[in-house]
Amino acid sequence: MGKKNRVDMLNVLRVLAFLTIFLLHAKSFIPVNWNENFGSAWLLYTPAWGGTWIFFLLSGYGVGSGFYGGKYEISKEGILYYYWKRIRAILPLYYFWLFLIAVFIKPEIMVPSGENIGYWLKLLLLDYRAEFYPTEFGLGWYLGTLMRLYLAAPLGYYLLRKTVKSEKQVYAALAFLTGMGLLARCLAGYRIASTGSGNWSLDVYTPFYFNLDLFFSGMLLNHLKEYRGKLSGGGLKRFRDAVPVAALLAFILLNSRLYYEASYFGGDYLDMYMYVFPSVYLLLAGFYVYCFAVRRDFVQTDLDRGQVRKNPMRIFDYFPKIQFPVYLFHNTVLLCLSRGYDEVFYQNLCSALGVTEYRLHAVMGCLFTVKALLVSVVLAAVIHKMTEGKK
Repeated sequence: MGKKNRVDMLNVLRVLAFLTIFLLHAKSFIPVNWNENFGSAWLLYTPAWGGTWIFFLLSGYGVGSGFYGGKYEISKEGILYYYWKRIRAILPLYYFWLFLIAVFIKPEIMVPSGENIGYWLKLLLLDYRAEFYPTEFGLGWYLGTLMRLYLAAPLGYYLLRKTVKSEKQVYAALAFLTGMGLLARCLAGYRIASTGSGNWSLDVYTPFYFNLDLFFSGMLLNHLKEYRGKLSGGGLKRFRDAVPVAALLAFILLNSRLYYEASYFGGDYLDMYMYVFPSVYLLLAGFYVYCFAVRRDFVQTDLDRGQVRKNPMRIFDYFPKIQFPVYLFHNTVLLCLSRGYDEVFYQNLCSALGVTEYRLHAVMGCLFTVKALLVSVVLAAVIHKMTEGKK
């Protein structure tokens, strides 16, 4: 495979998944009625749960690349090396995040008490599922779920390697994982509805075992690299590449529209979103990964400013460097900016931009969101620079 100055489309998917999470989270912190007189407000009411499911699939694919590619071996030394790499990559920054929030945002959790000790044990041992202080620590559940999936990865890879031996078996295994994930969620939803007890977020969304299908489907996609043949070129190849992008974007837009209408005007759509759509995201994101990663027919040139100037799309390839800190800290940034919100500043800025009174709150909400995004990205870049070379 020759070297080409082309963007890694998985990084474009990572940015898209993050934006679906960020844009929805921002709505909880915008201090004004952001969708007032805003006919296209649904476009910004993005499906954050969908972005999270995409990240679980991408995490499985990334870990699977290490195992299928020989970076990690199924041996005592290989598994310990893999676990050490995961711990070093996640826990130091996670504990630093906890410390900052506890000291500067939620100092009452530092007061010695039996209740706070229980809270700290859950946070430090990654057993937190947003059951307390969700505004401040809410994103911590994702790390706990992800670490459990990472813990299960060596065993899952071993079983997949032992049982899946051919290309047809790969597709059969992917179908089985997708079907079992759908069935498990639907049965859990039926139990919650029929008994009147339980909570979707605590009992279905956050537990690692309800995300195994996403993670291990992503991992299994690596097996298909062994069967990739020559890719068709020219217009057909461009058409083939456009299909997964268009399909995923169209579904996210549909999801946004239905989610917005259900949240503000009511409807029964949320059950489908919570129990059925994870499997749809698995299929669409999995197809995207298959087209752009499994069947990739080139090696990227090294990333530098010169390459970005020649191909501006390469700027997406910087995102993996800040992905973890920008995800971890974006809610904290939103919280701090909402607490320090200066309405006069935004009103003056809107006046300078010539915004009418009719659109004032909608534009103020958009400006708040853009500011929070820029601050989150800059903060993540600074954290990356501080920790670069220490992992």
